[in-house]
Amino acid sequence: MIIRVIGTHGVGKSDVCNFLAYYLHKRGNAEIIIEAVRTLVKKENLIVKENTTFESQKRILEYQIEREIEIEEEIMKG
Repeated sequence: MIIRVIGTHGVGKSDVCNFLAYYLHKRGNAEIIIEAVRTLVKKENLIVKENTTFESQKRILEYQIEREIEIEEEIMKG
């Protein structure tokens, strides 16, 4: 299962994700990517929020896909 939380800045996405991650972790059956965008923005100095560029949006999407592939490969290795 993949759950994505998408929305404009300041609406509580991180709070929802942190609660969901805690709940799923307690169940013991989840691989979780937390704050993928925030991590990438800091790492690659991308422009986000009101001034987000197309290039930044594209790189964020690519990064999220890369992370999902990494986790899928880890799960397949078992």
